[in-house]
Amino acid sequence: MLPSDGRALGLLAYAACRGTIDDHGESVDEHVEELTATLGGHYGRLLVPATRVVTHANGTLVAAALFTWRDELPFLAFCLTHPHSQGRGLATGPYRTRREGARRRGRPRDPPLAARLQRPLAAARARTGHPRRSSP
Repeated sequence: MLPSDGRALGLLAYAACRGTIDDHGESVDEHVEELTATLGGHYGRLLVPATRVVTHANGTLVAAALFTWRDELPFLAFCLTHPHSQGRGLATGPYRTRREGARRRGRPRDPPLAARLQRPLAAARARTGHPRRSSP
């Protein structure tokens, strides 16, 4: 992936976040800027072997899991799925694969970020009335 792929990822992020707990009113351009910065190393060097993107047959990006190196650990920077493709494991599949690989290598727990975010995200969803979105 190249920083020039930030536009397609930004469009995906905009669609994936819109109307969810992660929607803070950012514009498409703000999402594009954030994803371009991510690809450029803002959250650490892109971990290419773990990063995955899924495209539709027409070439449209529908899911992405972007991993970077941060504090010498794999970091899930973004896990995005277009609303029309949610509920199929397209973006979470790579995360699960990575987690299982870590377990096989003797690291029994989830990567630190994921472990730290699970409960707070669930609590925030409950507080704000933003349930997990299911596919249409």
